[in-house]
Amino acid sequence: MRGTVKFLFAYISVFLFLVAFADAAEPVRLAYSEKMGVTIFAYPDDSGQWCRAKLGVSILIKDGSPLLTQGIDGMLPKFGAMFGDKCAVALSASVAVYKASDRSLVEKPFTVAKADNWRRAATVLQTAAAPEPDVAPSTVQCDHSLAAGDYFVAACVVRGLEASRQSDGLDDARARQVDAAKSLQCVAQSMTRVTDVAYQAALRIVGSAAISPLMDFADGLRVECKKAAAELLK
Repeated sequence: MRGTVKFLFAYISVFLFLVAFADAAEPVRLAYSEKMGVTIFAYPDDSGQWCRAKLGVSILIKDGSPLLTQGIDGMLPKFGAMFGDKCAVALSASVAVYKASDRSLVEKPFTVAKADNWRRAATVLQTAAAPEPDVAPSTVQCDHSLAAGDYFVAACVVRGLEASRQSDGLDDARARQVDAAKSLQCVAQSMTRVTDVAYQAALRIVGSAAISPLMDFADGLRVECKKAAAELLK
């Protein structure tokens, strides 16, 4: 009987954790524009609050959006005004910009501030490097390359931190994903597969409670993501 009670308690604990995680993983959609081909999300922190002094923002841009060629800097003050309207306490935002089609980073994550009218200084504009001219990305399948493994781990860590509302180490993890993407020269379908599998692995890892509470969360997540890469990118 005692063993049954322990089993039921453990089962209920895991169930409640998974329910809490399911809620925690959901970002909040702040805005959407079909004309501009852009969707803006805010990510809650570990307390469940998305509206805070420093927002965590992801911007998804569709293929064909003018923002992919023109850049988003001209729109940042408008986006910032929207942040202020929806969250009066917002003073700054950590921003990551992704292509909606394959979830690849458009440029290195950056921070904007209300004090600067939500603009960023020219010195922090750092776009992702283009493929080398002697390489034809349209002919390369990279799912099982060493570079794909590095990118998989980087993308897995970023998604795991976002899904678990961990802000510590998130900016550094996003920067690592950008650096890893520079070496990943492949067709769009291949890039999509690697990114999607990495994101799915991250959600499984966080949902499974595989990371020991005695470890730094980001370090533990990186270890588990490396295990997933070794298994899934054989």
